[in-house]
Amino acid sequence: MELLVEGDSVEQDVQYLGYERRQLSESVRLAAEAAMREGRLTIEESALLRRRFEQGISGYTYLEQET
Repeated sequence: MELLVEGDSVEQDVQYLGYERRQLSESVRLAAEAAMREGRLTIEESALLRRRFEQGISGYTYLEQET
């Protein structure tokens, strides 16, 4: 028998710590743009970083099964 336990979303936990998703997303965007200007990140890497951030913050604190 499997027991399914629902956890909080990462976004909820981030809010518990006093952060807002929109502010964090903006910080990631600004940091990625600065890194691209400095030649430390390509546009593709920047897009991947931002996509992974959004996926991560939209996820849950418990392990998720990938589909």
